[in-house]
Amino acid sequence: MAKALRIRGWVRAEHWRGGKLLGVREGPNIVVDNGKNLIALRLNDDGTAPGWMATGDDGTIPGAGDSDLQGSEHDRQAFSPVASISGNEITYQRTFTAGGTISVAEIGIFNNAAAGPASGTMLARWLAAPAVDMVLNDTLAVTWVLTMG
Repeated sequence: MAKALRIRGWVRAEHWRGGKLLGVREGPNIVVDNGKNLIALRLNDDGTAPGWMATGDDGTIPGAGDSDLQGSEHDRQAFSPVASISGNEITYQRTFTAGGTISVAEIGIFNNAAAGPASGTMLARWLAAPAVDMVLNDTLAVTWVLTMG
């Protein structure tokens, strides 16, 4: 009997203000159905690799059928540094800086820089619970690790 490939994700988000760590949210994410399809395409050297992380404001529990963030998207930025691979793990990182007062309740990984209807394929989505309430110049440092196996 063949074993299924399991993809597990863990996200850690650190909320900083003026050099002081205000809080940490961390927990598992869900790799959505379209994300699993994207992984299969990439194994066949097809499709665009994930390269962007986005924040949004909706607190709906992630589901396998999600194809985009569920609320309004605050920001979408390229991974920085680029994704790194070690053994069966791939690590994505991005630090977001608030341009005003926002509440970050969800974060997603995408294979396209554009937000909205042309947002590309979402690989995975994570719910920050409780949401991270940020003010101007606060930062949210996100580290997202996907483990295959």
